Amino acid sequence: MKNNIVPIVAGMLIFAVIAGIIARTRMSALKSDSKSEGEIVPAILVTEEEVAGSEEIFADDMKNQFKEAKNITIELVERTTIEGDTDSETVYDRYLVSDLDLIDGYDATSDYHEALAEPDNMDVAGKEIPFSEAFGFSYKGMDAFAICERLLKENGFSISFKDATLDEKRSALSGCNTYVIKDLDVITSMLSGETYDEITDQSVYVQVSNDGLPEYYSAEVTYIYGDWTITKSLYLQVTIEDGKEGANEG
Repeated sequence: MKNNIVPIVAGMLIFAVIAGIIARTRMSALKSDSKSEGEIVPAILVTEEEVAGSEEIFADDMKNQFKEAKNITIELVERTTIEGDTDSETVYDRYLVSDLDLIDGYDATSDYHEALAEPDNMDVAGKEIPFSEAFGFSYKGMDAFAICERLLKENGFSISFKDATLDEKRSALSGCNTYVIKDLDVITSMLSGETYDEITDQSVYVQVSNDGLPEYYSAEVTYIYGDWTITKSLYLQVTIEDGKEGANEG
C-alpha cells in the first residue's frame, strides 16, 4: 500500500462546495394572474424529507465487511480558514494518512500538515510518525470495524445514528448518497476551547458508497469572532483496500 493524498483532496473539495443543511423541501403552486371569482387557490405543498437511521442507509453486512478487512486506509483532515475584509488564511491543523495491514500488524502513517503549511510547496511529502501518536490510540488487536468506531468516537462522530436525511444536491454532485446527520456532537467538539460571537452555519454529513459502506464523514462550522469569519472543517475516511491495486492481500 502507498499513501496517496489525492483522494482526500478531492473529498475536501466536494464537501466544501455546499455547506448548508437542507431541512425540508418546499414547493409553492403558481397562482394565475387572472383568477375567476370563487376559484380555489392551490395550497402550498410541503414535502417532508424522509428520515433514516444508520441501519437503513448502510449495507446489512457493513459491520462484517469491516471486521473481515485485511487492509485499510485512514485519512483524517482538520483545517481552519480565517477570513477578514481583505484577506484569508487556511491552516491545516491535522492532515493524517495511514495505511494499515491488519494481518501482519504493520502500518505506514504520515503527517502532512507541516508540509502543507508552505503554500509554494508543490512536492508534498509527509512526515512518518507512529500511529498512536497520530490518532491517540493503538490499533493492535483491533479489527477494522473497531478501529473505525474508535476513530469516529475520538473525533465526535458516530457510526450509529437515527436521524439522517438525504442531501440531493450533494448526492448528485458526488454520485453517491450523501446524508445530513442531525447529531451535532462533533460540532461541539470542534468548537471546544474556541471563542466566538455568533455561529452562522454548521453541518455534519456522511457519504455512503454504492455498495452501502460509509465512504467518509465530514463536519463544518462557521462562526464570527470580531471582524473575522472562521470556518473549521473536519474530514474522516476509513477505506477497505482489500483487492485494490497495491494492497497487501496477506
